[in-house]
Amino acid sequence: MAGSDGYAELTDGMIPRGLDLGKVDGKTYGLAYTFSTPILYYNADLFRAAGLDPDNPPEDWAEVKTAAEAIVEKTDAEGFFPGAYGPADGTFVYQAILMSNGGNVRDGNTLTFANPEGIEAVRMLRDMVDSGAHARIDPAGANDAMLSGQLGMYLYTSALQNALSTAAEGNWELRVAAMPSFADKPTTPTNSGSALFSFSKDPVKQRASYELMKFLTSKYGYTIITSKIGYLPLRLDIVDDPEFLGPWTETHPLIRPNLEQLSRLTPNVAFPGPNYRRPRP
Repeated sequence: MAGSDGYAELTDGMIPRGLDLGKVDGKTYGLAYTFSTPILYYNADLFRAAGLDPDNPPEDWAEVKTAAEAIVEKTDAEGFFPGAYGPADGTFVYQAILMSNGGNVRDGNTLTFANPEGIEAVRMLRDMVDSGAHARIDPAGANDAMLSGQLGMYLYTSALQNALSTAAEGNWELRVAAMPSFADKPTTPTNSGSALFSFSKDPVKQRASYELMKFLTSKYGYTIITSKIGYLPLRLDIVDDPEFLGPWTETHPLIRPNLEQLSRLTPNVAFPGPNYRRPRP
């Protein structure tokens, strides 16, 4: 559609780690657009009520469990919930947890998520469920629990950030921390988000779609989408630029932990076959 020169112009300045997610065997099929990684939202008011320091949020899963148990014991709220369940979009959080412990989803068409590291990651979550730290709620209701101030910690996408900020204003204090780790292992946050595609064979429509892609991935385009919904820009030079995202970033510092995680961005892996999203009978 654009040729090598047009593609180079289109992607100049975008982070390569993001662009690589739109490639298969070195060939670009989709233009990476905008992403999120799993971040830990937490209710600072519930932390204080539970005797916890909101200036020192949990950094690893053992600390998440301890903090969640304190919230459950000393408040009427739930402790922790990961947006890691369900076929719609929760698998990207589950994968990030599993892979941050050294697990993997698949090797070619062979599923490998039940390797020892993957089992250990699930056992960590199971242990939190058994202790009461992990809330026993319907995954469909987790957003509402966090929005209403009845959930201490929620690991999920930054796409929820603006909605949570609005719900928290004047009611409770929202804060954000990086994704928890397994002890000293570095986290490998997976991506949610989108890529841009053009399927037309009409040269005129191809040109129009190319111009649209240029706008959507421009500094101005990224400023709009990041400031409106909280998804991450793939042009990091605009984050503190006063002509673009700088003024918004200054008043919305909660975006920074997610920006930092882009340096370790890991592809969200689809399971093989056409039916993995089908619900169980």
